[in-house]
Amino acid sequence: YGGECQVIEENILVFNDSCGGLYTKNLLNDDEPTLLTSVNPNIRFGDITISKCLNYVICIQEVHKDDEVVNSLVKVYLNNSNGIQQEPVSLVKGNDFYTSPRISPCGNFLAYLTWNLPDMPWEGSQLCVAKLPKDNECIAESVVIGGIPGKECCTQPKWKCSKNDVMELFFISDRENFLNIFKVKLDYQLNFLESPKNIFKIESDFCTPAWNFGQSEYDILPDGNIICHGNLNEKPTTIIFYPEDSSKRIILSEKYSDLECIQSLKDSKTNNQKIFFVAGTKTDFKALYSVEIPIINENFDTKDLNPEFKVLKKFNELMLDSEFISICESKTFLTKEGKKFYGYLFLPKNKNFCGLKGELPPLICISHGKKLRHKVIKMLIYNLGGPTDYRPSYLETQTQIFTSLGYAMLFVNYGGSSKYGREFRERLNSNWGIVDVNDCCEAALALAEQGLVDRNRMVIKGQSSGGYTTLACLTFRPDIFSAGVSLYGIGNLVTLAKFTHKFEKNYMEVLLGGTLTNNPKVYFDRSPINFVDNIIAPILLLQGSEDKVVPPEQSEKIYNSIKSKNGEIEYKVFEGEAHGWQR
Repeated sequence: YGGECQVIEENILVFNDSCGGLYTKNLLNDDEPTLLTSVNPNIRFGDITISKCLNYVICIQEVHKDDEVVNSLVKVYLNNSNGIQQEPVSLVKGNDFYTSPRISPCGNFLAYLTWNLPDMPWEGSQLCVAKLPKDNECIAESVVIGGIPGKECCTQPKWKCSKNDVMELFFISDRENFLNIFKVKLDYQLNFLESPKNIFKIESDFCTPAWNFGQSEYDILPDGNIICHGNLNEKPTTIIFYPEDSSKRIILSEKYSDLECIQSLKDSKTNNQKIFFVAGTKTDFKALYSVEIPIINENFDTKDLNPEFKVLKKFNELMLDSEFISICESKTFLTKEGKKFYGYLFLPKNKNFCGLKGELPPLICISHGKKLRHKVIKMLIYNLGGPTDYRPSYLETQTQIFTSLGYAMLFVNYGGSSKYGREFRERLNSNWGIVDVNDCCEAALALAEQGLVDRNRMVIKGQSSGGYTTLACLTFRPDIFSAGVSLYGIGNLVTLAKFTHKFEKNYMEVLLGGTLTNNPKVYFDRSPINFVDNIIAPILLLQGSEDKVVPPEQSEKIYNSIKSKNGEIEYKVFEGEAHGWQR
Protein backbone atom coordinates (compact mmCIF):
# COMPACT_ATOMS: atom_id res chain seq x y z
CA TYR A 1 0.00 0.00 0.00
CA GLY A 2 2.90 2.34 -0.72
CA GLY A 3 4.88 4.63 1.57
CA GLU A 4 8.25 6.36 1.80
CA CYS A 5 7.61 8.23 -1.46
CA GLN A 6 9.81 11.06 -0.20
CA VAL A 7 13.04 11.13 1.81
CA ILE A 8 15.47 13.78 3.08
CA GLU A 9 19.18 13.21 3.65
CA GLU A 10 21.05 16.30 4.89
CA ASN A 11 19.81 19.04 2.53
CA ILE A 12 18.65 16.75 -0.30
CA LEU A 13 14.98 15.92 -0.85
CA VAL A 14 13.96 13.14 -3.24
CA PHE A 15 10.31 12.48 -3.96
CA ASN A 16 7.89 10.74 -6.32
CA ASP A 17 4.81 12.57 -7.59
CA SER A 18 1.43 11.18 -8.61
CA CYS A 19 2.33 11.40 -12.31
CA GLY A 20 5.10 8.84 -11.96
CA GLY A 21 8.24 11.00 -11.99
CA LEU A 22 11.12 10.95 -9.50
CA TYR A 23 12.42 14.39 -8.49
CA THR A 24 15.20 15.89 -6.37
CA LYS A 25 15.39 19.28 -4.63
CA ASN A 26 18.19 21.04 -2.78
CA LEU A 27 16.52 22.53 0.29
CA LEU A 28 19.24 25.18 0.68
CA ASN A 29 18.15 27.11 -2.40
CA ASP A 30 14.97 28.22 -4.14
CA ASP A 31 15.56 26.31 -7.36
CA GLU A 32 12.71 24.29 -8.82
CA PRO A 33 12.83 20.48 -8.28
CA THR A 34 14.85 18.57 -10.86
CA LEU A 35 13.14 15.73 -12.72
CA LEU A 36 15.38 12.65 -12.63
CA THR A 37 13.30 10.13 -14.59
CA SER A 38 10.75 10.34 -17.35
CA VAL A 39 7.17 11.01 -16.28
CA ASN A 40 5.07 7.89 -16.74
CA PRO A 41 1.80 7.32 -14.83
CA ASN A 42 2.34 3.56 -15.22
CA ILE A 43 5.60 3.68 -13.23
CA ARG A 44 5.67 4.27 -9.49
CA PHE A 45 8.49 4.63 -6.98
CA GLY A 46 8.55 4.09 -3.23
CA ASP A 47 10.66 3.15 -0.21
CA ILE A 48 13.37 5.57 -1.31
CA THR A 49 16.83 5.42 0.32
CA ILE A 50 19.54 8.02 -0.36
CA SER A 51 23.16 6.88 -0.42
CA LYS A 52 25.51 8.41 2.17
CA CYS A 53 27.56 10.00 -0.61
CA LEU A 54 24.36 11.70 -1.82
CA ASN A 55 24.92 10.77 -5.46
CA TYR A 56 22.16 8.20 -5.99
CA VAL A 57 19.04 6.64 -4.50
CA ILE A 58 17.87 3.04 -4.34
CA CYS A 59 14.14 2.45 -4.31
CA ILE A 60 11.29 0.16 -5.33
CA GLN A 61 10.05 0.57 -8.90
CA GLU A 62 6.59 -0.73 -9.81
CA VAL A 63 5.70 -0.91 -13.50
CA HIS A 64 2.08 -1.36 -14.59
CA LYS A 65 1.64 -2.71 -18.10
CA ASP A 66 -1.66 -4.13 -19.31
CA ASP A 67 -2.70 -6.60 -16.59
CA GLU A 68 0.83 -7.19 -15.33
CA VAL A 69 2.59 -5.46 -12.43
CA VAL A 70 6.38 -5.87 -12.13
CA ASN A 71 8.33 -4.87 -9.03
CA SER A 72 12.10 -4.44 -8.81
CA LEU A 73 14.90 -2.68 -6.95
CA VAL A 74 16.46 0.15 -8.95
CA LYS A 75 19.17 2.80 -8.68
CA VAL A 76 18.62 6.39 -9.83
CA TYR A 77 21.49 8.91 -9.96
CA LEU A 78 20.88 12.35 -8.44
CA ASN A 79 23.24 14.30 -10.70
CA ASN A 80 21.10 15.46 -13.59
CA SER A 81 22.74 18.75 -14.48
CA ASN A 82 22.26 18.18 -18.21
CA GLY A 83 18.49 17.96 -17.76
CA ILE A 84 18.16 14.64 -19.58
CA GLN A 85 15.87 12.18 -17.81
CA GLN A 86 17.48 8.82 -17.12
CA GLU A 87 16.32 5.22 -17.12
CA PRO A 88 16.54 3.68 -13.63
CA VAL A 89 19.30 1.07 -13.31
CA SER A 90 17.87 -2.35 -12.41
CA LEU A 91 19.64 -3.90 -9.39
CA VAL A 92 17.43 -6.86 -8.45
CA LYS A 93 14.37 -8.29 -10.19
CA GLY A 94 12.55 -11.57 -10.72
CA ASN A 95 10.60 -11.94 -7.46
CA ASP A 96 7.06 -10.68 -6.98
CA PHE A 97 7.89 -8.05 -4.34
CA TYR A 98 10.78 -6.09 -2.85
CA THR A 99 10.97 -3.65 0.02
CA SER A 100 13.26 -2.01 2.59
CA PRO A 101 16.43 -1.33 0.56
CA ARG A 102 18.97 -0.27 3.20
CA ILE A 103 22.51 0.79 2.30
CA SER A 104 25.27 -0.15 4.77
CA PRO A 105 27.13 2.68 6.58
CA CYS A 106 30.27 1.96 4.53
CA GLY A 107 28.19 2.36 1.37
CA ASN A 108 29.29 -0.94 -0.20
CA PHE A 109 26.44 -3.29 0.72
CA LEU A 110 22.66 -3.42 0.42
CA ALA A 111 20.13 -5.18 2.63
CA TYR A 112 16.63 -5.71 1.27
CA LEU A 113 13.48 -7.80 1.75
CA THR A 114 11.75 -9.91 -0.90
CA TRP A 115 8.94 -12.42 -1.16
CA ASN A 116 6.75 -14.18 -3.69
CA LEU A 117 3.07 -14.95 -4.00
CA PRO A 118 1.08 -16.57 -2.46
CA ASP A 119 2.81 -15.22 0.67
CA MET A 120 2.06 -11.88 2.24
CA PRO A 121 5.21 -10.21 3.65
CA TRP A 122 4.38 -11.28 7.22
CA GLU A 123 4.06 -14.91 6.10
CA GLY A 124 7.38 -15.54 4.37
CA SER A 125 9.57 -12.58 3.42
CA GLN A 126 13.34 -13.10 3.13
CA LEU A 127 16.10 -10.76 4.23
CA CYS A 128 18.99 -10.61 1.74
CA VAL A 129 22.34 -8.83 1.66
CA ALA A 130 24.40 -8.12 -1.45
CA LYS A 131 27.51 -6.23 -2.46
CA LEU A 132 26.57 -3.12 -4.42
CA PRO A 133 27.96 -3.22 -7.97
CA LYS A 134 29.71 -0.31 -9.61
CA ASP A 135 28.16 1.88 -12.27
CA ASN A 136 25.13 0.40 -14.05
CA GLU A 137 25.48 -3.29 -13.26
CA CYS A 138 22.92 -5.58 -11.66
CA ILE A 139 23.54 -7.24 -8.31
CA ALA A 140 25.23 -10.54 -9.15
CA GLU A 141 24.52 -12.51 -5.99
CA SER A 142 22.66 -12.09 -2.71
CA VAL A 143 23.09 -13.88 0.61
CA VAL A 144 19.90 -14.89 2.44
CA ILE A 145 20.15 -13.85 6.09
CA GLY A 146 16.75 -15.14 7.20
CA GLY A 147 13.19 -15.88 6.22
CA ILE A 148 11.51 -19.01 4.86
CA PRO A 149 8.58 -18.87 2.41
CA GLY A 150 5.37 -19.60 4.29
CA LYS A 151 7.17 -20.19 7.60
CA GLU A 152 9.24 -17.20 8.71
CA CYS A 153 9.10 -13.50 7.95
CA CYS A 154 11.82 -10.90 8.35
CA THR A 155 11.20 -7.17 8.42
CA GLN A 156 12.67 -3.74 9.20
CA PRO A 157 16.41 -4.32 8.58
CA LYS A 158 18.78 -1.71 10.03
CA TRP A 159 22.57 -1.45 9.86
CA LYS A 160 24.88 -0.53 12.69
CA CYS A 161 28.15 1.27 11.97
CA SER A 162 30.85 -1.31 11.27
CA LYS A 163 34.13 -1.70 13.14
CA ASN A 164 37.24 -3.67 12.16
CA ASP A 165 35.66 -4.96 8.92
CA VAL A 166 32.73 -6.41 10.90
CA MET A 167 29.18 -5.40 9.93
CA GLU A 168 26.18 -5.75 12.24
CA LEU A 169 22.70 -6.00 10.76
CA PHE A 170 19.58 -5.91 12.92
CA PHE A 171 16.12 -7.06 11.86
CA ILE A 172 12.84 -8.39 13.24
CA SER A 173 11.84 -12.02 12.70
CA ASP A 174 9.12 -14.38 13.91
CA ARG A 175 11.26 -17.54 13.62
CA GLU A 176 10.66 -18.12 17.36
CA ASN A 177 6.93 -17.29 17.15
CA PHE A 178 7.05 -13.67 18.32
CA LEU A 179 8.38 -10.81 16.21
CA ASN A 180 11.57 -10.20 18.18
CA ILE A 181 14.75 -8.31 17.30
CA PHE A 182 17.65 -10.30 15.84
CA LYS A 183 21.28 -9.44 15.06
CA VAL A 184 23.73 -10.97 12.60
CA LYS A 185 27.45 -10.26 12.14
CA LEU A 186 29.04 -10.36 8.67
CA ASP A 187 32.46 -9.70 7.25
CA TYR A 188 33.08 -7.80 4.02
CA GLN A 189 32.93 -11.04 2.04
CA LEU A 190 29.41 -11.60 3.46
CA ASN A 191 30.48 -14.57 5.54
CA PHE A 192 28.61 -15.14 8.78
CA LEU A 193 30.79 -14.23 11.74
CA GLU A 194 27.84 -14.76 14.02
CA SER A 195 24.57 -16.45 13.06
CA PRO A 196 21.32 -14.52 13.50
CA LYS A 197 20.56 -14.33 17.21
CA ASN A 198 17.46 -13.22 19.08
CA ILE A 199 18.86 -10.43 21.25
CA PHE A 200 15.69 -9.63 23.24
CA LYS A 201 13.49 -12.68 23.59
CA ILE A 202 10.08 -11.91 25.06
CA GLU A 203 6.55 -13.06 24.31
CA SER A 204 5.57 -9.90 22.48
CA ASP A 205 5.68 -8.64 18.92
CA PHE A 206 7.91 -5.60 18.48
CA CYS A 207 6.22 -4.59 15.23
CA THR A 208 3.03 -4.84 13.19
CA PRO A 209 2.54 -6.50 9.77
CA ALA A 210 4.21 -4.77 6.81
CA TRP A 211 1.20 -3.31 5.03
CA ASN A 212 3.25 -0.25 4.05
CA PHE A 213 6.78 0.77 3.13
CA GLY A 214 8.97 2.52 5.68
CA GLN A 215 7.61 1.18 8.95
CA SER A 216 10.04 1.82 11.82
CA GLU A 217 9.05 0.32 15.16
CA TYR A 218 12.50 0.11 16.72
CA ASP A 219 15.77 1.97 16.16
CA ILE A 220 19.49 1.79 16.80
CA LEU A 221 20.45 4.80 18.91
CA PRO A 222 23.63 6.79 18.22
CA ASP A 223 25.25 5.13 21.26
CA GLY A 224 24.53 1.67 19.80
CA ASN A 225 21.70 0.73 22.15
CA ILE A 226 18.24 -0.29 20.91
CA ILE A 227 14.94 1.45 21.55
CA CYS A 228 11.80 -0.64 21.06
CA HIS A 229 8.27 -1.05 22.35
CA GLY A 230 6.44 -4.21 23.42
CA ASN A 231 4.43 -5.84 26.17
CA LEU A 232 6.75 -6.40 29.13
CA ASN A 233 5.11 -8.02 32.15
CA GLU A 234 1.77 -7.51 30.37
CA LYS A 235 2.31 -3.73 30.17
CA PRO A 236 2.94 -1.74 26.98
CA THR A 237 6.52 -0.61 27.62
CA THR A 238 9.06 1.57 25.84
CA ILE A 239 12.45 0.02 26.42
CA ILE A 240 16.12 0.82 25.78
CA PHE A 241 18.41 -2.18 25.95
CA TYR A 242 22.06 -3.05 25.42
CA PRO A 243 22.23 -5.32 22.34
CA GLU A 244 25.01 -7.49 23.77
CA ASP A 245 22.97 -8.21 26.90
CA SER A 246 19.25 -7.42 26.89
CA SER A 247 19.04 -7.94 30.67
CA LYS A 248 20.72 -4.53 30.85
CA ARG A 249 17.75 -2.42 29.96
CA ILE A 250 16.04 0.78 30.89
CA ILE A 251 12.29 1.29 31.12
CA LEU A 252 11.86 4.60 29.33
CA SER A 253 8.08 4.78 29.69
CA GLU A 254 4.99 2.68 30.38
CA LYS A 255 2.67 5.40 29.15
CA TYR A 256 2.39 4.80 25.41
CA SER A 257 0.15 2.18 23.83
CA ASP A 258 2.30 1.70 20.70
CA LEU A 259 5.23 3.47 19.07
CA GLU A 260 5.49 4.13 15.33
CA CYS A 261 7.92 5.99 13.07
CA ILE A 262 10.79 5.72 15.57
CA GLN A 263 13.88 7.69 14.52
CA SER A 264 16.91 8.87 16.48
CA LEU A 265 19.90 11.16 15.99
CA LYS A 266 22.76 12.72 17.91
CA ASP A 267 22.49 16.39 18.81
CA SER A 268 25.82 17.96 17.85
CA LYS A 269 25.31 20.84 20.30
CA THR A 270 24.46 18.91 23.46
CA ASN A 271 26.03 15.54 22.52
CA ASN A 272 22.75 13.97 23.68
CA GLN A 273 20.51 11.58 21.76
CA LYS A 274 17.17 12.75 20.41
CA ILE A 275 14.44 10.21 19.79
CA PHE A 276 11.34 10.96 17.73
CA PHE A 277 8.23 8.79 17.50
CA VAL A 278 4.47 8.79 16.94
CA ALA A 279 2.33 7.42 19.76
CA GLY A 280 -0.88 7.74 21.70
CA THR A 281 -1.85 6.98 25.28
CA LYS A 282 -5.03 6.01 27.07
CA THR A 283 -5.68 9.69 27.79
CA ASP A 284 -3.96 11.43 24.85
CA PHE A 285 -4.62 11.40 21.12
CA LYS A 286 -1.85 10.32 18.75
CA ALA A 287 0.96 12.86 18.42
CA LEU A 288 4.55 13.28 17.29
CA TYR A 289 6.85 13.21 20.31
CA SER A 290 10.50 13.80 21.04
CA VAL A 291 12.64 12.89 24.02
CA GLU A 292 16.27 13.76 24.70
CA ILE A 293 18.50 11.43 26.67
CA PRO A 294 22.26 11.27 27.33
CA ILE A 295 24.64 8.76 25.82
CA ILE A 296 24.18 5.52 27.73
CA ASN A 297 27.06 3.12 28.41
CA GLU A 298 27.42 0.10 30.67
CA ASN A 299 28.36 2.27 33.63
CA PHE A 300 25.44 4.65 33.19
CA ASP A 301 23.39 5.18 36.37
CA THR A 302 19.73 4.97 35.42
CA LYS A 303 18.94 7.28 38.35
CA ASP A 304 20.44 10.06 36.25
CA LEU A 305 17.87 9.47 33.51
CA ASN A 306 14.95 11.83 33.73
CA PRO A 307 13.40 11.82 30.26
CA GLU A 308 11.16 14.72 29.33
CA PHE A 309 8.74 13.83 26.53
CA LYS A 310 7.72 16.75 24.36
CA VAL A 311 4.77 16.96 21.99
CA LEU A 312 5.96 18.35 18.66
CA LYS A 313 2.75 17.95 16.68
CA LYS A 314 -0.73 16.97 17.76
CA PHE A 315 -2.78 15.07 15.19
CA ASN A 316 -5.98 16.00 16.99
CA GLU A 317 -6.34 19.44 18.57
CA LEU A 318 -9.55 18.54 20.40
CA MET A 319 -9.28 19.24 24.13
CA LEU A 320 -11.26 16.83 26.29
CA ASP A 321 -12.18 17.25 29.92
CA SER A 322 -10.73 14.24 31.78
CA GLU A 323 -14.15 13.67 33.33
CA PHE A 324 -15.46 12.82 29.86
CA ILE A 325 -12.62 10.48 28.92
CA SER A 326 -13.37 6.77 29.10
CA ILE A 327 -10.12 4.92 29.80
CA CYS A 328 -9.95 1.46 28.29
CA GLU A 329 -9.73 -1.76 30.25
CA SER A 330 -7.71 -4.68 28.91
CA LYS A 331 -9.82 -7.80 28.57
CA THR A 332 -8.90 -11.44 28.06
CA PHE A 333 -11.54 -13.79 26.69
CA LEU A 334 -11.70 -17.53 26.10
CA THR A 335 -12.95 -19.36 23.04
CA LYS A 336 -15.15 -22.40 23.50
CA GLU A 337 -11.96 -24.44 23.01
CA GLY A 338 -10.28 -22.60 25.88
CA LYS A 339 -7.92 -20.43 23.77
CA LYS A 340 -7.27 -16.85 24.83
CA PHE A 341 -7.98 -13.79 22.75
CA TYR A 342 -8.06 -10.15 23.71
CA GLY A 343 -9.85 -6.84 23.59
CA TYR A 344 -10.12 -3.31 24.96
CA LEU A 345 -13.30 -2.20 26.68
CA PHE A 346 -14.39 1.44 27.00
CA LEU A 347 -17.31 1.95 29.38
CA PRO A 348 -19.71 4.92 29.20
CA LYS A 349 -18.49 8.11 30.85
CA ASN A 350 -20.01 11.59 31.03
CA LYS A 351 -19.69 13.83 34.09
CA ASN A 352 -23.07 15.42 33.41
CA PHE A 353 -25.10 12.22 33.23
CA CYS A 354 -25.38 8.86 34.94
CA GLY A 355 -27.32 5.76 34.10
CA LEU A 356 -30.72 4.83 35.42
CA LYS A 357 -30.69 2.46 38.33
CA GLY A 358 -30.67 -1.16 37.20
CA GLU A 359 -30.06 -0.36 33.53
CA LEU A 360 -26.96 -1.51 31.66
CA PRO A 361 -25.62 0.97 30.55
CA PRO A 362 -27.70 4.15 29.94
CA LEU A 363 -29.23 4.19 26.47
CA ILE A 364 -28.63 6.79 23.74
CA CYS A 365 -29.17 5.26 20.28
CA ILE A 366 -27.80 7.16 17.27
CA SER A 367 -27.73 5.92 13.70
CA HIS A 368 -27.90 7.75 10.37
CA GLY A 369 -28.88 11.05 11.98
CA LYS A 370 -32.06 9.85 13.64
CA LYS A 371 -33.02 7.85 16.68
CA LEU A 372 -33.59 4.16 16.34
CA ARG A 373 -36.08 2.31 18.42
CA HIS A 374 -35.27 1.96 22.11
CA LYS A 375 -34.29 -1.69 21.76
CA VAL A 376 -31.51 -1.34 19.21
CA ILE A 377 -28.21 -0.33 20.80
CA LYS A 378 -26.58 -0.58 24.18
CA MET A 379 -23.05 -1.69 23.38
CA LEU A 380 -20.89 -1.10 20.32
CA ILE A 381 -18.39 -3.78 19.38
CA TYR A 382 -15.75 -2.79 16.85
CA ASN A 383 -13.66 -5.25 14.92
CA LEU A 384 -10.56 -4.58 12.86
CA GLY A 385 -10.01 -2.96 9.48
CA GLY A 386 -7.78 -5.84 8.37
CA PRO A 387 -7.66 -9.54 9.26
CA THR A 388 -4.07 -9.24 10.54
CA ASP A 389 -4.52 -5.79 12.04
CA TYR A 390 -4.41 -4.88 15.71
CA ARG A 391 -6.29 -2.31 17.77
CA PRO A 392 -4.10 -0.60 20.40
CA SER A 393 -5.46 1.18 23.46
CA TYR A 394 -4.82 4.86 22.67
CA LEU A 395 -7.39 7.63 22.89
CA GLU A 396 -9.58 8.10 19.81
CA THR A 397 -12.25 10.69 19.06
CA GLN A 398 -14.95 8.39 17.76
CA THR A 399 -14.68 6.13 20.78
CA GLN A 400 -15.10 9.04 23.19
CA ILE A 401 -18.09 10.40 21.28
CA PHE A 402 -19.94 7.15 21.74
CA THR A 403 -18.90 6.57 25.38
CA SER A 404 -19.94 10.12 26.29
CA LEU A 405 -23.34 9.29 24.81
CA GLY A 406 -23.72 6.21 26.96
CA TYR A 407 -22.34 3.38 24.84
CA ALA A 408 -19.83 0.82 25.90
CA MET A 409 -17.30 -0.01 23.18
CA LEU A 410 -15.27 -3.14 22.78
CA PHE A 411 -12.37 -3.45 20.34
CA VAL A 412 -11.69 -7.12 19.68
CA ASN A 413 -8.24 -8.43 18.82
CA TYR A 414 -9.55 -11.78 17.67
CA GLY A 415 -7.55 -14.85 16.76
CA GLY A 416 -5.63 -13.84 13.65
CA SER A 417 -4.69 -10.37 14.88
CA SER A 418 -1.07 -9.25 15.10
CA LYS A 419 1.04 -8.36 18.17
CA TYR A 420 0.44 -11.75 19.85
CA GLY A 421 2.87 -13.93 17.89
CA ARG A 422 2.75 -15.98 14.71
CA GLU A 423 0.81 -18.89 16.22
CA PHE A 424 -1.97 -16.54 17.36
CA ARG A 425 -2.10 -14.87 13.94
CA GLU A 426 -2.25 -18.22 12.14
CA ARG A 427 -5.46 -19.15 13.96
CA LEU A 428 -7.23 -17.35 11.13
CA ASN A 429 -5.56 -19.47 8.43
CA SER A 430 -8.34 -21.36 6.62
CA ASN A 431 -10.76 -19.93 9.20
CA TRP A 432 -11.57 -16.40 8.06
CA GLY A 433 -15.28 -15.91 8.66
CA ILE A 434 -15.22 -18.46 11.48
CA VAL A 435 -12.60 -17.54 14.11
CA ASP A 436 -13.09 -13.78 13.80
CA VAL A 437 -16.88 -14.16 13.85
CA ASN A 438 -16.93 -16.49 16.85
CA ASP A 439 -14.43 -14.42 18.83
CA CYS A 440 -16.44 -11.22 18.34
CA CYS A 441 -19.64 -12.98 19.34
CA GLU A 442 -18.10 -14.71 22.37
CA ALA A 443 -16.50 -11.48 23.58
CA ALA A 444 -19.81 -9.65 23.44
CA LEU A 445 -21.63 -12.47 25.22
CA ALA A 446 -18.93 -12.63 27.89
CA LEU A 447 -19.40 -8.95 28.73
CA ALA A 448 -23.16 -9.46 28.92
CA GLU A 449 -22.69 -12.42 31.25
CA GLN A 450 -20.42 -10.28 33.45
CA GLY A 451 -23.22 -7.73 33.80
CA LEU A 452 -21.33 -4.99 31.97
CA VAL A 453 -23.66 -4.58 28.98
CA ASP A 454 -27.24 -5.34 28.05
CA ARG A 455 -27.44 -8.67 26.22
CA ASN A 456 -30.43 -7.55 24.18
CA ARG A 457 -28.93 -4.32 22.86
CA MET A 458 -25.62 -4.87 21.06
CA VAL A 459 -24.51 -3.74 17.62
CA ILE A 460 -21.42 -4.72 15.64
CA LYS A 461 -19.52 -2.36 13.35
CA GLY A 462 -16.51 -2.73 11.06
CA GLN A 463 -14.85 -1.44 7.91
CA SER A 464 -13.40 -3.31 4.92
CA SER A 465 -12.50 -6.79 6.24
CA GLY A 466 -13.95 -5.67 9.57
CA GLY A 467 -17.11 -4.97 7.60
CA TYR A 468 -16.90 -8.52 6.31
CA THR A 469 -16.79 -9.79 9.90
CA THR A 470 -19.75 -7.57 10.71
CA LEU A 471 -21.81 -8.94 7.81
CA ALA A 472 -20.73 -12.49 8.63
CA CYS A 473 -21.78 -12.13 12.28
CA LEU A 474 -25.20 -10.83 11.27
CA THR A 475 -25.56 -13.59 8.66
CA PHE A 476 -24.10 -16.68 10.30
CA ARG A 477 -24.83 -15.90 13.97
CA PRO A 478 -27.94 -13.75 13.61
CA ASP A 479 -29.10 -14.18 17.22
CA ILE A 480 -26.17 -12.29 18.81
CA PHE A 481 -26.34 -8.66 17.69
CA SER A 482 -29.33 -6.35 17.56
CA ALA A 483 -27.94 -4.21 14.72
CA GLY A 484 -24.90 -3.79 12.50
CA VAL A 485 -22.99 -1.09 10.62
CA SER A 486 -20.80 -2.06 7.67
CA LEU A 487 -18.47 0.51 6.13
CA TYR A 488 -17.44 -0.73 2.65
CA GLY A 489 -17.54 -4.25 4.07
CA ILE A 490 -16.69 -7.25 1.90
CA GLY A 491 -19.81 -9.23 1.11
CA ASN A 492 -18.67 -11.41 -1.79
CA LEU A 493 -15.41 -13.35 -1.41
CA VAL A 494 -15.67 -14.72 -4.95
CA THR A 495 -15.62 -11.21 -6.43
CA LEU A 496 -12.78 -10.17 -4.12
CA ALA A 497 -10.67 -13.15 -5.21
CA LYS A 498 -11.23 -12.41 -8.90
CA PHE A 499 -10.59 -8.69 -8.95
CA THR A 500 -8.22 -7.76 -6.11
CA HIS A 501 -4.82 -6.16 -6.74
CA LYS A 502 -1.42 -7.89 -6.93
CA PHE A 503 -0.37 -7.36 -3.30
CA GLU A 504 -3.38 -9.29 -1.95
CA LYS A 505 -3.88 -11.48 -5.02
CA ASN A 506 -3.40 -14.75 -3.11
CA TYR A 507 -4.13 -13.54 0.41
CA MET A 508 -7.39 -15.44 0.63
CA GLU A 509 -5.70 -18.74 -0.25
CA VAL A 510 -4.26 -18.64 3.26
CA LEU A 511 -7.33 -17.17 4.95
CA LEU A 512 -9.77 -19.59 3.29
CA GLY A 513 -7.53 -22.65 2.88
CA GLY A 514 -7.36 -22.84 -0.91
CA THR A 515 -7.93 -21.08 -4.19
CA LEU A 516 -11.25 -20.17 -5.74
CA THR A 517 -10.60 -22.90 -8.31
CA ASN A 518 -9.88 -25.79 -5.92
CA ASN A 519 -12.12 -24.69 -3.06
CA PRO A 520 -15.10 -22.79 -4.54
CA LYS A 521 -17.59 -24.06 -1.95
CA VAL A 522 -15.76 -22.34 0.92
CA TYR A 523 -15.71 -19.03 -0.97
CA PHE A 524 -19.44 -19.33 -1.62
CA ASP A 525 -20.40 -20.57 1.83
CA ARG A 526 -18.53 -17.81 3.68
CA SER A 527 -19.81 -14.97 1.52
CA PRO A 528 -22.58 -13.15 3.43
CA ILE A 529 -24.08 -11.90 0.17
CA ASN A 530 -25.30 -15.45 -0.57
CA PHE A 531 -27.18 -15.79 2.74
CA VAL A 532 -28.70 -12.36 3.41
CA ASP A 533 -32.03 -14.02 4.13
CA ASN A 534 -30.49 -15.02 7.47
CA ILE A 535 -30.11 -11.39 8.56
CA ILE A 536 -32.79 -10.34 11.02
CA ALA A 537 -31.12 -7.32 12.68
CA PRO A 538 -31.36 -3.75 11.35
CA ILE A 539 -28.29 -2.89 9.30
CA LEU A 540 -26.62 0.24 7.95
CA LEU A 541 -24.45 -0.03 4.82
CA LEU A 542 -22.02 2.80 4.01
CA GLN A 543 -20.39 2.61 0.60
CA GLY A 544 -18.06 4.60 -1.68
CA SER A 545 -19.24 5.03 -5.27
CA GLU A 546 -15.72 4.50 -6.71
CA ASP A 547 -14.75 1.49 -4.58
CA LYS A 548 -12.92 -1.10 -6.72
CA VAL A 549 -12.23 -3.52 -3.83
CA VAL A 550 -15.84 -3.72 -2.68
CA PRO A 551 -17.91 -2.54 -5.67
CA PRO A 552 -21.21 -0.77 -4.89
CA GLU A 553 -23.03 -3.67 -6.57
CA GLN A 554 -22.29 -5.84 -3.53
CA SER A 555 -23.91 -3.44 -1.08
CA GLU A 556 -26.79 -2.82 -3.50
CA LYS A 557 -27.51 -6.55 -3.75
CA ILE A 558 -27.60 -6.90 0.03
CA TYR A 559 -29.78 -3.82 0.33
CA ASN A 560 -32.27 -4.89 -2.34
CA SER A 561 -32.55 -8.42 -0.96
CA ILE A 562 -33.28 -7.30 2.59
CA LYS A 563 -35.54 -4.47 1.48
CA SER A 564 -37.61 -6.80 -0.70
CA LYS A 565 -38.44 -8.82 2.41
CA ASN A 566 -39.38 -5.70 4.39
CA GLY A 567 -36.23 -5.95 6.51
CA GLU A 568 -34.77 -2.95 8.32
CA ILE A 569 -31.84 -1.62 6.28
CA GLU A 570 -30.34 1.72 5.31
CA TYR A 571 -27.88 2.26 2.45
CA LYS A 572 -25.76 5.38 1.96
CA VAL A 573 -23.43 5.96 -1.00
CA PHE A 574 -20.66 8.58 -0.75
CA GLU A 575 -19.99 9.94 -4.22
CA GLY A 576 -16.37 9.96 -5.37
CA GLU A 577 -15.12 7.87 -2.46
CA ALA A 578 -12.97 4.80 -3.09
CA HIS A 579 -12.08 2.00 -0.68
CA GLY A 580 -10.99 3.38 2.67
CA TRP A 581 -12.45 6.84 2.12
CA GLN A 582 -9.70 9.40 1.60
CA ARG A 583 -11.74 12.48 0.71
